Amino acid sequence: MKAGFNKNRNVDGGIERAYENLANAIILQAVDDYREAFMQNDLWLIEALENFFMGEWYTILTNVPGKLIIERIRKEFGYA
Repeated sequence: MKAGFNKNRNVDGGIERAYENLANAIILQAVDDYREAFMQNDLWLIEALENFFMGEWYTILTNVPGKLIIERIRKEFGYA
């Protein structure tokens, strides 16, 4: 057998766990970026991230409603 990646090997909880961790990291980074966009008053980034939170790819990554994230962060910055 060749050395290297074996796609059938179950490592640290498996591939599903790795994809779940990646999806969570993507969502958390988007949330951090969304907050930063409000702090910087970056309207373009705010709109882009709201489109992400309401988009199809976001719904593939998580079951948390994107609208909920938008509403909570907007409330944090007084835009409720």
